[in-house]
Amino acid sequence: MSAEVLSFQVSPRLAEILGEGYSSTELALKELVDNAWDADSTEVRITVPAPMTADPIVISDNGSGMKTGELRQEYFMVARDRRLSKGEKTAKYGRKVKGRKGIGKFAGLMLADSMELQTTAGGNTSTIKIRRTDILAHHGDFENFPVTLSTEDADATAHGTTVRLSDFHQQLQFPNADKLREHLIREYGKADNFVIYVNDQALTYNDIPGEKFEHTVALPSGGTATVRVTVAEGKRKLPQKGLVVRINGKTCGKANFFGLEDDEVLPRKLIERCIGEIEIESNDENLVTADWGGLIESNLDTVALTEVIPDFLRRDLERARTVEVSTAKARYQKLLNQRLEKLPAFRRDFARRRLARVFEMFFHENEERFEAIIGVVLDTFDKDEYWVIIDKLSCARDSHVGDLAETLIEFGLVDTGIIGRQARARIAVLEELQTLINDNNTREDTIHRILESNMWIFEFAGRLISSNEAIKTIVERYLDGVYQGTRASKRPDLLAAGIFTGRHLIVELKRPSLFINRDHERQALEYKDDLQPQLQKIEILIIGKGRDPGIDPRNERDGIEVLSYTELISQAHARHEWLIRDLRSEQ
Repeated sequence: MSAEVLSFQVSPRLAEILGEGYSSTELALKELVDNAWDADSTEVRITVPAPMTADPIVISDNGSGMKTGELRQEYFMVARDRRLSKGEKTAKYGRKVKGRKGIGKFAGLMLADSMELQTTAGGNTSTIKIRRTDILAHHGDFENFPVTLSTEDADATAHGTTVRLSDFHQQLQFPNADKLREHLIREYGKADNFVIYVNDQALTYNDIPGEKFEHTVALPSGGTATVRVTVAEGKRKLPQKGLVVRINGKTCGKANFFGLEDDEVLPRKLIERCIGEIEIESNDENLVTADWGGLIESNLDTVALTEVIPDFLRRDLERARTVEVSTAKARYQKLLNQRLEKLPAFRRDFARRRLARVFEMFFHENEERFEAIIGVVLDTFDKDEYWVIIDKLSCARDSHVGDLAETLIEFGLVDTGIIGRQARARIAVLEELQTLINDNNTREDTIHRILESNMWIFEFAGRLISSNEAIKTIVERYLDGVYQGTRASKRPDLLAAGIFTGRHLIVELKRPSLFINRDHERQALEYKDDLQPQLQKIEILIIGKGRDPGIDPRNERDGIEVLSYTELISQAHARHEWLIRDLRSEQ
């Protein structure tokens, strides 16, 4: 038996294969910006010429550059993981290194045949030129492909790198400057001390597609704050969520929503599509902590911002949602009109109102899913067994008494069947609701929206008066009273009025993971005090994870009931199971 040592040979096609590892020309250019980040650049300038011109794409940075020796030893080593020799962080600014595979240098060859790299450091400027067609035409190993390196003297303090790409591949779509800006702002929007210019325009949050708003706030210190907000389109990845504060150009603390994340009315998904910045120009920087980790809460400028920004954001988000809902309606209007025309005239207005709610809830879904949702809703209006029976009754009035009797019997059977199907559907809904309750990430506002639309879950014969509206509004708008208390802006979660009993119900909803304590009971009792002059019999239901273990239920006040969401669902489940059994026994 004989043995020999073999070694891999590398084809010049490796450069082509590595260069094709990007799904778009814009992402290939972004890879070259990643290289500038790793080189501790503070400024990158990108020039993207108009398509069908001979001008090159230029990516220039003011980073550390490469000395001639570094260019020889490191740049020409394919698949070198720089982290192994230089660590996970960059030398000057301690940035987390993005380059990991040592192949980003080939990104330019994806979209252009010619790539020129010019880098300056240590008093020298080094230049190399590579043509992809020359690499592919080379007959030897890739490691033996000749590359000419030219050097010249430079200012000892100069540093940086410039990449020029020319002779673009005609089979690829030419890079789009706007798409490139969008990719870059998503990656580098929250980066400090790193400014990117595309065609001489600096990246801003305005490069993220979506509705844009701007507000100006005069500060007590004499300075001004400019609030720029973008409500991003659809389900896009954002570089960060919330507003970044910059004071005289320097970032202060992390992005946040200024308390709007706790809003119980706005959907969480809508809030998290909000991104932007607050640019403060002021001679007084006393509103920021010494480590620039955040704003000082008691500073008058901070107080002024905290008072107005949540209202700005709330209005901006509502306006953006209104525009998006209107756009969705316009897109599907032809389909809706065709389907609505098939409905009886008396049902069309009600169907339109229902569809308006569907638009508000699901307008952000993709087109295929949205059409399916609309179809299901319209089908429920299109197939109404009650309407068929009522139509038969109308005809039977002028017929033989036997026909009328048979139709009434048929109505009873149809009615029983519909009630049974409704009960089974509600049980399925309760099971899905229990799944949500079991998820620790489920928020209070999510449960609120579900329950206000499904009051049948409560064992209460009545109608919903208000949902998350201020006490003053409830008293004056719905109860024809005049509110004179001190809690005008406080908001009970749900208020329901009994139809026949004269009883009323206040429902307070807490997080599914929160135990109910005496403070929660006290809050609900204050709502009751405010409403008692207009409503005599008021009961209170507080729902959360259940009663706090430290509270003895024997000491509970009359008129207050504490339940867990699981208990509420179990009670509703039992009622509907009983109804189904009862209907079966009648049959």
